[in-house]
Amino acid sequence: MKVHPPPASVMPYGAVMATGAASQLTPLIGLSSLRLPLLALAATQALLIPIAGRMRGVPLTALTRRPSPGAFTVPIGLMVVATGLAEQPGTLAHIGAWSAFLPGWLSTLALFGSLTMRYAGSGSRMPAFDGTWFLAPAALLAGAIATASILPSHPWLPLAACTLGVFGYLTMLVIAAAHLRRVGIPKPGTPRVSWWVGAGCAGLAAAAIGRTAPQAADHTTMPIAAAAVVVLWAIGSALLIPVLAASVHHLHTTRGQRGIPPWPPTFSMGVYALGASHAGRLSLPAATILADAAAACTLLFWAYTIGPHVYSTLHDLHHHRRSRHR
Repeated sequence: MKVHPPPASVMPYGAVMATGAASQLTPLIGLSSLRLPLLALAATQALLIPIAGRMRGVPLTALTRRPSPGAFTVPIGLMVVATGLAEQPGTLAHIGAWSAFLPGWLSTLALFGSLTMRYAGSGSRMPAFDGTWFLAPAALLAGAIATASILPSHPWLPLAACTLGVFGYLTMLVIAAAHLRRVGIPKPGTPRVSWWVGAGCAGLAAAAIGRTAPQAADHTTMPIAAAAVVVLWAIGSALLIPVLAASVHHLHTTRGQRGIPPWPPTFSMGVYALGASHAGRLSLPAATILADAAAACTLLFWAYTIGPHVYSTLHDLHHHRRSRHR
């Protein structure tokens, strides 16, 4: 829920992504009554985070002037909110969905353009590769799911976005493998939680195919789509194990030192659960069990993470008010 000043790893809409994903998963574990409250909270976070950022002198517009991969959390968060609202009945929800959907796509295109101009066009030095780079294809995948929900009568639009997102994810996977082979695994004590995004993005890719393919595929191509869902979900499963093992200690020390646990594990576990759910529905029933387990973990991660963020935000607001009265 907080917006901090610099660098490349800042993920301003991490809370929106995580809360929206948790909302989507509540029906899987019999907590459907929490779906709308969590969705409302995600939408509220999307509105308040820019206000909080402006109060601290870090407006979201600065992210497009000096873009970093973490800025893609903004369109992803907006797309998650748009998807949730599109699945709710009523005109107000429909208006809200479009209000998040259009800025989501506009910010996606703006960030891709800004990153291309900054690093490819001007020759500026790119930030070190880490898991936040997977947020770029994740924005396309989240956009594909939102488009499928909002524009179901145009099935090829979300499928095209999904295809670009899947190829983008696979490209990032190759780059990440080459990077880790060259520089090795991050040393103990260095932040590793961003790599959760790399594992979770595979689940998001599986969920995006599972959501968009049935609208556009026929009886000859649907088996191929179902196989792709299972393969991508399996990749996510294989990546999640070492990422989980490497991150547990860092998660603990981060909370102990700063009191603010990070958001990537919650969102990444959430989209992994969505991917498992689609894999179970399309061709691998056993994956449904893991989807339910991952959904439960997502809600636990969310509860573990939200408390310190709320406390820290309230503390900052109190400090800000006291400073203004002096």
